[in-house]
This record gives sequence, C-alpha cells and structure tokens, in this order.
Amino acid sequence: MRAFEELCDLCARHGRRPLMRHHVACKCIGADEACFANFVALASEGDREDAMLIATILVRADIAMCLLARAEAFGLALKRMSLRARPAQPPPPTAKILH
Repeated sequence: MRAFEELCDLCARHGRRPLMRHHVACKCIGADEACFANFVALASEGDREDAMLIATILVRADIAMCLLARAEAFGLALKRMSLRARPAQPPPPTAKILH
C-alpha cells in the first residue's frame, strides 16, 4: 500500500497535468487510467526503458526515476498478491511416449 500511496502522491504533486479518472462504478477505462496501468505493468515486468518513457509523460523528467521505482515496487506487490490468491494447480499430465 505504501508504494501505491507514494506512486499516486508523486503523480499528484509532480504530474504534467491532473490525471483524469472515471467514476468507480463506470465500466469503461479512461486513457489516463490505461496509461497508468500499462506503466505499472511495464515497470513490474522489468521493461524499464518503455516504463521510463511513460513516466516522463506522466511527471517531470527529474521525478520520473522515482516514479519508476515506486511503480516497480507496486507492480511486484500486486503480482505477489495474485500468486497468493491463486489456488495451486496440479501439474500438467505427462504425455506417454509409445514406441
């Protein structure tokens, strides 16, 4: 939660413009929301160059590296939560080799 809080705080304080969002009950995704989600996904996958490019669009250049670090931490935390919530899957059946 701290990484997400710091991520949002950096965007709010140093953003190039205010991020727009849809109402919680709205079923569509806005452009800013999609950009932010892609930024976090790229950062958590280790695609730092593309994530940094998006970061410089979201915030001032001098804050972009801090934003990237928070996005990496937040994205990895989301992945860990997802893995814990997923039930264990049995291993795939092994194929029998007939000679």
